[in-house]
Amino acid sequence: GAIKRVVDEHTVIGKDLFKKETDITKFLNLKVTLNGTLQGYIEGSFGSSGQYKVRFNQEHGLPISQGKKGKGKGKKTKSKS
Repeated sequence: GAIKRVVDEHTVIGKDLFKKETDITKFLNLKVTLNGTLQGYIEGSFGSSGQYKVRFNQEHGLPISQGKKGKGKGKKTKSKS
């Protein structure tokens, strides 16, 4: 699997480990390792496309992801000519 997004200092959203139709509840509390050293566990599913939440007991040190950028949800302004 891979990290899709960093939620906070202890939580990440993972992808590419499960198929969309996989019942992730069978894998709850499964231990995962980040960079071969930091251990965490699968906390639950995220969304409906096989993504999952991983929780670490220690801070993982990864930069926290910001909100979606460039998706057209920002406020539009008119320029005066």
